[in-house]
Amino acid sequence: LTNRLENTKINFNTGNYLADAIISDKAKRAESDGNKIEFYGYFPCAGIKNSDVCTILSNLLDNAIEACAPYPPCTIKVTSEIKRGGTVITVSNPVKNRVEIKYNTIKTSKADGSNHGYGIGNVRSVAKKYAGELRLTCEDGVFTAEVLLLMENEGKKE
Repeated sequence: LTNRLENTKINFNTGNYLADAIISDKAKRAESDGNKIEFYGYFPCAGIKNSDVCTILSNLLDNAIEACAPYPPCTIKVTSEIKRGGTVITVSNPVKNRVEIKYNTIKTSKADGSNHGYGIGNVRSVAKKYAGELRLTCEDGVFTAEVLLLMENEGKKE
C-alpha cells in the first residue's frame, strides 16, 4: 500500500493526508472501470489511528468499486461529517440488485466465500474500538455503509 500511495496523484482534500491518498488511489482504480468517486465533508486527523483510517476506507471503497465495476458509469459517494464529538463516515454506491442484509451484515458474493468477506467485519471492529457502530442499508438501488465513531473513545477498548 505504501508503494502504491507514493505513486498516487492526490486529487482529494479531505483534511486528512492519509484519507486523501487512499481515496485518490481508489479513485484511479474506479476510473479504470469507467466509474468515479466523489468526496464531501471533512475527515479528521486527530483521534483516529492511521491504520483505522486505512481499514475503513480501503475495505469500504474496495467493496463499492467491485460492486460498480460491471455497471459503468457509477458514482461512489464518500462523506465524512463531524457530529457531537464523533465522526460519521459514509460510503454509498448504486447497485443493480438488492443486497440482502441480515443482522447488519452481508454474505460475500464471491465463489470462494471462505477466503473473502472479512472486510466488513474489520470495519465493524474498528467502529467498536471507537465505541461506534457500522450500519448497512440497501434502499432505492443504493447500498450504504455508515461508520459512526466516537473519537474521544479511541483506544479504550483495545
